[in-house]
Amino acid sequence: MAVTETRKLVRAYRIKRAIVCTVVWSQFWVHCGKSARDYAALCPLGWFSVGDGDSCEAPPSYTGPCSTFGAFAKNSKMKKKTEETCSVSWPSIDECSKDYEERCPQQWVEMENGLCGAPASYTGRCERSYSFTNLNETEKRSWERRCDVTWPCQRLCNKDYDALCPEDWISSVGGACVASGEYTGPCLPKMGFADLTRDMKKQIEQQCELSFPCKQKCRPDYAARCPEGWFYLTSPRVCSPPDDYRGKCQGKRNMAEMNETDRKRFSVTCEVDWPCLAGQEELLHEEMALGRRTFMRSRITRGSGPIEPETGNILNREL
Repeated sequence: MAVTETRKLVRAYRIKRAIVCTVVWSQFWVHCGKSARDYAALCPLGWFSVGDGDSCEAPPSYTGPCSTFGAFAKNSKMKKKTEETCSVSWPSIDECSKDYEERCPQQWVEMENGLCGAPASYTGRCERSYSFTNLNETEKRSWERRCDVTWPCQRLCNKDYDALCPEDWISSVGGACVASGEYTGPCLPKMGFADLTRDMKKQIEQQCELSFPCKQKCRPDYAARCPEGWFYLTSPRVCSPPDDYRGKCQGKRNMAEMNETDRKRFSVTCEVDWPCLAGQEELLHEEMALGRRTFMRSRITRGSGPIEPETGNILNREL
């Protein structure tokens, strides 16, 4: 198949992913089946902010008709038109359980004196710096509706950003990571992550629709007295963190009155893990070995079809 025909297939697939949907109550969100577009985001999905608060750079895999570098309009109506014109799409806001324990809305940053600061791309109707410290969940929901912001989804686990590769990716020659055959995100299926910072990896998770692995791979024992690595003090019956703990929950904690839900939240908020249930470690090693064998078989028997010239991947997706 000619390169131009292959590029048309790639572009057609991306247009299908960037299909325009119906606008709902927020000027930044559109309804796309079960998801919503986050037009408050500075860059389209897979694109990266260059750090000046305005400009975005396309990933190497971008083959659309527009420039690979530049500034996008701040308003959601123009971003919607850009999706059609440039064969891109803004990140989706999937329905999830929001974490209203987080101090700031998504993409806002914590500042001094308990204030949260809006990103440069924010064009909502509310002030650009605000203290949410004394707001309860109901009040934060109201802020979401009035001010075109959203709180982040609850994290399911503590991520291991020291891992060489994202989850379901495997390390390759030269330190690069290769995606599994199931990866359908907008970025290249072969990338290097070794020199990226923790914050850069968090950004790539969102932009490239991938996920770094959880630190804890076993089923946690939430009935344990203390988190893993913490010390139990019999008087006054509290848990004390180790000297090398750098999380936000410093100091001694009384865990006795915490139920399982409280302990799950403490794990994520304070970036700690609970000990594994007995026998879980051995089960984990067996599951990981099985996963590796299954993945290698899928790499060998991926089939044939048109090849994307920039990546060498077989285009076997239905358009």
